[in-house]
Amino acid sequence: MRRDSKAPLDTAPVLLAFSGRVNYAFVDGNMDETAGDYSDITLVQLDDGRYYLSLDPFGNSGRPHDDDNDVVVADRLAVFPQVLGKDGLTNQ
Repeated sequence: MRRDSKAPLDTAPVLLAFSGRVNYAFVDGNMDETAGDYSDITLVQLDDGRYYLSLDPFGNSGRPHDDDNDVVVADRLAVFPQVLGKDGLTNQ
């Protein structure tokens, strides 16, 4: 999904819970360099039913790529909306 870059962004924090067989590969120091701020991510369901997340995708195709960084691949994914309250983030 692509968004109109001129439209304002709404903040919608979520908790992503990966389960089943989970494989992950994170580049040392990459998370520190970005401070958690990403201009793009890739989150898709693969043809085999597993879920693929890259927090540092190669290019802007929105598809998995061999050169993606900070990747999680898992059998299942649950998405939990979060609410930002006076005590921080909580499950909704």
